[in-house]
Amino acid sequence: MEDGDELFYDTGMAAFGIYPSDNAGTNKATYARFVVTDFDAARCELLSRGVAFEEYDFGDDFRTVEGVLVSPDGEKTSWFKDSEGNILALGSVSLSRGTVKHQECVYRRPRQA
Repeated sequence: MEDGDELFYDTGMAAFGIYPSDNAGTNKATYARFVVTDFDAARCELLSRGVAFEEYDFGDDFRTVEGVLVSPDGEKTSWFKDSEGNILALGSVSLSRGTVKHQECVYRRPRQA
């Protein structure tokens, strides 16, 4: 990625861009959440690639067990940090919310000033 460029992703249902920033890693909350239809398989894939999931304990209502928070509706979330220290999340969709379909399309475009 060249200075001033943005890496742009379009999944068909959502689009987002990423770009270099001097402020990377300064957010104390979840920066982005990636929702997948097969949470366990996606989590295993990330673990096999060396991703370390965070542990959180904010009381009985918000506590991870082996890096996974399971909400009352069955939704699962795991948090991890990227190389700049940004907090990212991997999440499932609860049965009450339905499923997510996507197609992947990745391309580069110059970042707008």
